[in-house]
Amino acid sequence: MSYIRPERVRAPKKSLTNVEVIYNTGPRRHSWSVAKLLWNGRQSVGIRWNGTKKEKRGTGNPQSHARATWFIVPNELETVISKEAFRLALGKKLAAAYREKAREEAKQSGTKKRITKK
Repeated sequence: MSYIRPERVRAPKKSLTNVEVIYNTGPRRHSWSVAKLLWNGRQSVGIRWNGTKKEKRGTGNPQSHARATWFIVPNELETVISKEAFRLALGKKLAAAYREKAREEAKQSGTKKRITKK
């Protein structure tokens, strides 16, 4: 199966609206996503395997009639799954922010050293 961007998964159109991806592991092996969405007008949580770029065919999992779909999480699990997805997303954003800050600090300290040497 090829990698399917989760924000593009909109089937079945008459049941699914307002897809907001909470967490996406991105295009890698065993890629998966969690989203908040409206399923038949009710706020729900969906999960799916996105597929990978290396695989030639498919639409991830679940799918119906060769169209990518979401697995709608049972009510009893919605809170636990969405909380963990938000926690993972926050950790991913914080890690990216720390990496960027470290790059900026290294760049600034390198500039200062050059100025001092001259």
